[in-house]
Amino acid sequence: MFYGKFMLRIIILIFITSISVISQAYDSFSEILRKAIAGDSSAQSSLGFQYGHWSSPRFSKERSNYWYCRSANQGNEEATINLDNTIGENWKSECKSIIENGNRNGFNKYFVSGQNLGKVKLSLEREASYEVPLERYWRVEWAPQSCEKVCKSDIKVEGQIYTSDEKNTAIYGDFELNAQKENSVIWLFPETKIQINISGANVNITEYAQ
Repeated sequence: MFYGKFMLRIIILIFITSISVISQAYDSFSEILRKAIAGDSSAQSSLGFQYGHWSSPRFSKERSNYWYCRSANQGNEEATINLDNTIGENWKSECKSIIENGNRNGFNKYFVSGQNLGKVKLSLEREASYEVPLERYWRVEWAPQSCEKVCKSDIKVEGQIYTSDEKNTAIYGDFELNAQKENSVIWLFPETKIQINISGANVNITEYAQ
């Protein structure tokens, strides 16, 4: 009996999800996000699905649960079934803290693509490490440094970058960059990691919405 009920829920979830995905297919992600923030439960459930799928470039289980919780609180059946299967029947009590944390982390805010979100606060200590948040770009600029010997690991990057403000070509890998020459600029993609081995006072990072 339990197995049959569980499989029925899975079939219903797949069916409802398919309808939701089709209905949202012609909306851009930014438009879906705008609707979700405004309180559209279908858009909220769509975001839950997009953030929750492991193959999505936006994959974030935390954001997925946030939007499913907001949608389920409005009675959306797809979101309710999903939370029943992932969090359990006590999802209502769990969702309270999930939504509070999501609001605190800015999951309910909409930014225009390319919008300047301000400077990133950096440590003045050397060898400080950072990671670009999901759905953000970082513009990293540094002034030339003095060094008594050859220095090639002033800035280490692991991930995807643009090598100039023109942003003509994106490259992916592990990079060790020299800060001993002229001023330099790179752009970091979301979830790219950077280690700054010079003083943070000599580096300027600006955050932009993806």
